[in-house]
Amino acid sequence: MSYKQTYVDNFISSLRKSNLSRNKLHRNWFIEHVNHDGSIIAKRKHQRLDVLPGSYLIMSSHTNYPFLNASVALYQSREFLDEKDIFYHVFGEYLDERFYEAMVRFYFNLSPKGTIEIVYILTKELNKLKIPFHFKCLKDSSIYQRPDTGVLYLDKRYFHDFSPLLVNIYERLKPYIRQSIPLFTLPLRAGIGFAENPPTPMKVLVLAAVD
Repeated sequence: MSYKQTYVDNFISSLRKSNLSRNKLHRNWFIEHVNHDGSIIAKRKHQRLDVLPGSYLIMSSHTNYPFLNASVALYQSREFLDEKDIFYHVFGEYLDERFYEAMVRFYFNLSPKGTIEIVYILTKELNKLKIPFHFKCLKDSSIYQRPDTGVLYLDKRYFHDFSPLLVNIYERLKPYIRQSIPLFTLPLRAGIGFAENPPTPMKVLVLAAVD
């Protein structure tokens, strides 16, 4: 193993240790529709989610195949890592069927040490507030010259709930924040940009496969 790879692996290890989210199984969902590829539409009360194959468990003793009205548990991973992806992805512990419909993005320009710290803060505080979220950050600290070292995705309904925490994050991480932000983003603070996605049809929920 090269020195550079060891350095990258050590940084990833620090990011993972700072991630306080837990892998979760969300029970009491029912299959409303089964697609040809094995993906399903799961329903619970007034919530509906598109779920990938391998990301749900059939709560039945007689079959592993999805069928209408079957009780299922949805698996949500705390993280996603892929060697072909330059980002380390962090997920909250709560599901939201509207997560991809009206998303807002917060861009952070942080040093590697600041990124380790923000992973800890977000996973601790947003899970405490039961706010669904997705955060991604560069997993190689040698390419932290970019202005988008970390990006937080939230449904815009949670913007005002998140705002006090954002102020707190800025004050705590001020020593690690660099000034620039990505083009075409709205500056909120030095080193923090904001952008809003237009409403789109609900996309497939990002869930990791069940081992």
